[in-house]
Amino acid sequence: LMDEKAHRNNAKLTPEEMKIFEKEVEAAKVKEIRNYLLYGATEAKLRTGQEWNVIDGIWVITFKWTAEGWAVKARLVLRGYQDRQGADVLKYAPTASRATQRLVVSQTALHYEWLLVSFDISAAFLRGIPVNQARTKQGSERKAWCKPPSDVWRILRMLEEATGMQLPAVGAEGHWLWKLLKAVYGLDDAPLLWREEFIRVLVELAGYVVSRNDPCLLYFRNEKGKGQVVVRRGPLKGLLSMHLDDEGLGAEPWVIDFTERILNESFPTVKKQLPPLRHIGHDYLAIEDEEGGYETDIEHYSSAIKPIVVPKGPKTRLLTKEEGEELMRLNGEMSYSLTGRPDAMGRVVMSQQNVNGDWCVAHLDEANRALQDIQDPGRYKRLTYRPLYEDYLKLVVVADAAMRKKESKYAQLCNHVYLQEVLPPAQLGGRIHVIDYRSKKATRVSNYSSMKAELLGQNRGSELAQRYSGWLYELYEGIESAWELIDAKCRFPVCLVGDADDIFLTLQCDKPYSGSDDSVCSYLEALREDIKEGRIDQYFWVPTTSMSADGGSKNRSNDLMARIMREGAWYPESYKMLTRNPEGSGLMTSSSDGNAW
Repeated sequence: LMDEKAHRNNAKLTPEEMKIFEKEVEAAKVKEIRNYLLYGATEAKLRTGQEWNVIDGIWVITFKWTAEGWAVKARLVLRGYQDRQGADVLKYAPTASRATQRLVVSQTALHYEWLLVSFDISAAFLRGIPVNQARTKQGSERKAWCKPPSDVWRILRMLEEATGMQLPAVGAEGHWLWKLLKAVYGLDDAPLLWREEFIRVLVELAGYVVSRNDPCLLYFRNEKGKGQVVVRRGPLKGLLSMHLDDEGLGAEPWVIDFTERILNESFPTVKKQLPPLRHIGHDYLAIEDEEGGYETDIEHYSSAIKPIVVPKGPKTRLLTKEEGEELMRLNGEMSYSLTGRPDAMGRVVMSQQNVNGDWCVAHLDEANRALQDIQDPGRYKRLTYRPLYEDYLKLVVVADAAMRKKESKYAQLCNHVYLQEVLPPAQLGGRIHVIDYRSKKATRVSNYSSMKAELLGQNRGSELAQRYSGWLYELYEGIESAWELIDAKCRFPVCLVGDADDIFLTLQCDKPYSGSDDSVCSYLEALREDIKEGRIDQYFWVPTTSMSADGGSKNRSNDLMARIMREGAWYPESYKMLTRNPEGSGLMTSSSDGNAW
């Protein structure tokens, strides 16, 4: 139980392990039932025949890694598919995006006095809004009963907490049910009811403000000693990201203490962790030197992924159902690893796109090669967030695209989003915080042209830059209404970077582009307008050898991104820049030999 690689986090115990860890399993079940009693989640009732929405309960026994080693965790879960109201309940309960979580780390590093912590709230779903306060989409009252596992009644008779509780006689348990008072694990709306209660506490009792860009990101702008007043504008004092029962907070120390007190008053036994900590599967490490900062990695998860056993024989043979399931299993596990590994994105994304009716044995080899990239012992596998000079920050979006298959006429687009510290006289290049990265297949490319693919990718990059510019405006300035996000622009210069020289040269011409199909003209003029109207402050060309997003659009390793992760910085070999001409209708151009690493 002390060997971290002995088990997988959240992996179910096998029948053999259930026997080996019999005492730990029993103790975990007792702890779970105590939580049900403590938070008033259920009420034992004799079956009357009027219970029309009865759902079976089952035990889910898993391993969980803790600071003390592996622990056995028991969760009493309902078979949600049996819920007769399931199709009619409100269930949308988002969790914080990975970009949000990186923003929290980035802002904590940028604000030197801030600290990074994690709050773990045990038995979160059992602390949500009561079931009788929930309503279906049609406005009907939410009702459900549970038929618990047989050993639950035995455990209840053992517990002092159940003293005075009406329980069935031994042998009569089959005639009794639990009436659900809280939305317990397995119900589709349980995450939503918990989220609404958690958000209510933070907003009404602590004065947090919910972001308009991510409903699971909350801002804190209150002054110390001002109480629980909601402040929507002003200097940022803290950022909180919500992920079910695991919340991340970067804030001034007094804000952390204040938030911890409010959470403990509403949800007793909240656990606070300081780095090094594990939050939503990632390790967060404080850099112990004079400069400080943070690093994140997901190596503990990635190193435990197992490759596929590739069968012998023709590589073109179609996969069996079992082999296809193995490919989907590996792709799913690698996809989670990508949340901390932008350098491995290209091969993993291409492997994910092989999941279709034409999958064959060769695709198993591709998936294993992608896993080798992730598990390469020679790679630096952490994202670094150092303190940066805010006066020299730029929002940089790197856009790349590549044609994938001529017969299907689609391109692979890849975008990276950085906060970059660019020290004068340079215009591009410096230390970075990686905020977001994504790679996706696009199908709007006709006549198989790499220029069209690049144009589509750069227009998508421009859209992404404008969205993040509005998000940073909300983060740094605050807003009263979502209307303020229309054409909102952050305090940093907004930069778009590509490696298509033909597009750069064409944009220098002030005349509208002609001579090709309408889509090329539309994409070019849209990009030109974004620069002229100031939505993009600086448009850069860099050579392909300096294109950090290049590996995300191709089926190969991204060695440049691996170097960027190791150095915590990106310096193009050279660059050319287009900016808006304040004195005329054209665009101004300049160039540089770049900066040495």
